[in-house]
Amino acid sequence: MSTITPFAILAVIGAVSGAVTAWLLLRRDRPAEVLTPSAPPEPVPEEVEARLLADDYTTRLAALDSFAEHADGHPDRRRQCVDEILAEFGYEWPDQPAWQAELWRRLLPHLRPGSPRFWPGMDLDFDDLVLHAVDLRGCAVGKASFAGTYFAGPVDFTGMTAAEFDFTGAQVRTDADVVRTWPRGWAPGEPEPQPWVELRER
Repeated sequence: MSTITPFAILAVIGAVSGAVTAWLLLRRDRPAEVLTPSAPPEPVPEEVEARLLADDYTTRLAALDSFAEHADGHPDRRRQCVDEILAEFGYEWPDQPAWQAELWRRLLPHLRPGSPRFWPGMDLDFDDLVLHAVDLRGCAVGKASFAGTYFAGPVDFTGMTAAEFDFTGAQVRTDADVVRTWPRGWAPGEPEPQPWVELRER
């Protein structure tokens, strides 16, 4: 039968004590971990927010310009700015095609990689809108959704890239004498008596 001597017990106690002491010294010298919360998004200037609700055509466009300039310097606001421009596509003005043309002029610089104001990774949501002209040539976006969209005029998706296209339920007007170029894999269905046909995946 083996016997544990007092010297062995003292050696074990000494080893454990030394390990604990070393751990405490290490913790004492270790700098405290401070979790710094991320800064809240920079608010949109109040005067810009007010003008975005104006009933005047030019005032709203000027507000969108100011918002985009603000978002150029505040990337956390870019998604909101794009969403605001997209929402304006559904606002009904007397000359809707001209209104949408103004909106495209403000949106496209943020979707084309060659532009100095390009904002990568923006999603597009044109669901259930009537679009009178679409020119997304060379754009690069995240998801591009046109579910339930009505394409009433010319369309050009040449060279556009997206993480995902969604044309579920999209309709194309067939009695418009215009040129249309769709993303690869999509085309209008067979013409029917009514002027609208569904855009389908090939």
